[in-house]
Amino acid sequence: MVNELGQIDHLNLFSEALDNPPRDIDQILQDILRHFGHTHTIQEINDLNNLLAWVLYARRPLTLAEVNAAVGLESGHGPFLNIRDKIESEFSAYFSVTDVGRKNLKGKLEVTVLDNLVDSDRKDDRKRIQQESETLGDPEEALLRLTHSSITKFFRSAAKVDINTKGIALGVTADVANTRILKACLKLLCTKNRTEALGQFSDSDALLNYAANNVLGHLMKLQPDQMSIDEKTSVAQYLLQVFGDDEAIDRWLTSFESVPVFYSMVEVDQIWTLLSDENVKQNLTPEERALITNTEISKARKILGPLAKFMAREWLQSAVSKREVYEWFYALGYIEQLVSISLLITIHPKVYI
Repeated sequence: MVNELGQIDHLNLFSEALDNPPRDIDQILQDILRHFGHTHTIQEINDLNNLLAWVLYARRPLTLAEVNAAVGLESGHGPFLNIRDKIESEFSAYFSVTDVGRKNLKGKLEVTVLDNLVDSDRKDDRKRIQQESETLGDPEEALLRLTHSSITKFFRSAAKVDINTKGIALGVTADVANTRILKACLKLLCTKNRTEALGQFSDSDALLNYAANNVLGHLMKLQPDQMSIDEKTSVAQYLLQVFGDDEAIDRWLTSFESVPVFYSMVEVDQIWTLLSDENVKQNLTPEERALITNTEISKARKILGPLAKFMAREWLQSAVSKREVYEWFYALGYIEQLVSISLLITIHPKVYI
């Protein structure tokens, strides 16, 4: 393919060739991955799989800081000391780093990236852009992406590449990646001492925004029937905490970017599917089992009741005008419809007198 590209002298034809790789590109990538697997350690293979899971299946593009925090959550060795150096030295065949300004990272992270420079006669231009990128080295202002659409397509559609000599595989399926991301988001929301959990080199707040705003999106993609009992139990325990523990709820709600409209019976039913699993219930605490098996309370009230009470208390007790408090009160009415109680009257009857 390299020889074919060298014979093309029109930009549109060059782009077309890149967008339509040869039919054997999958086999080429499999061979490259097998070589990677045989020449790198199991830890490096796991690092690549972690990076692939987040970059391929996150619900929006992630910054280097966010990805590094995610690696820190999942790795027993903590985050990378220098994730940019790690990507460029070990994984540059699969990932590219795009430096963008802080202004362009706001909102939905819709960024404009530099055009790829492929003409060998433009080395000076490439060198200049590389030098400018080095001055924008803040990992919170750089996005991590797959290097090309053909690589993205390969990793999304191809089966895992087995590294038989090490008993491990390269690649990650959508379901496995989604479960991994969901558990990481829940863990971050539930962890009281995030610095201790992630390691002293990680800025966990970089990922907290993503976790708060996307955890339910990943929850709705969960396939419980394809998960192990241990995985379902772990997710169920995190869900009970994030919906029932005041500190976890506070961390979650205050990290929303907008009005937190996230409470419908669709989400409740998905959560209940996990909590009501007989195998899961056997692994829960007696208190947790008692809550789930209580027939006098609806499943909506079991799940959303503590959340709604927290929101009501915050609104009633707040001494300052906080954006979150007003938005929570706006949301409270919808939750009350699901749990069939007036939480404001329950917590503070005089508010209606």
